[in-house]
Amino acid sequence: DKHGADVGALVGRDPIGVAATTDVDAILALDADCVLYTPRTANVDDVCALLASGKNVATTAFMFHPRRMDPADRDRVLAACEAGS
Repeated sequence: DKHGADVGALVGRDPIGVAATTDVDAILALDADCVLYTPRTANVDDVCALLASGKNVATTAFMFHPRRMDPADRDRVLAACEAGS
């Protein structure tokens, strides 16, 4: 289980003071400028919540590429970006 583990240690490096988590509510409660979102299965609701809370989101999830997204999901993401700005 990677929840709570230091990200540096997870990749075989020295600890860097950044904890991995699977708890979206915990991330939403943080005063973070940016969230690295690397889920096994991407969730549009999670990303929209993060964006609407004012956080920038960097992701490896290819489904969030504008040309790959369902138009309704793309509209939701854009609305969340506007709400969070």
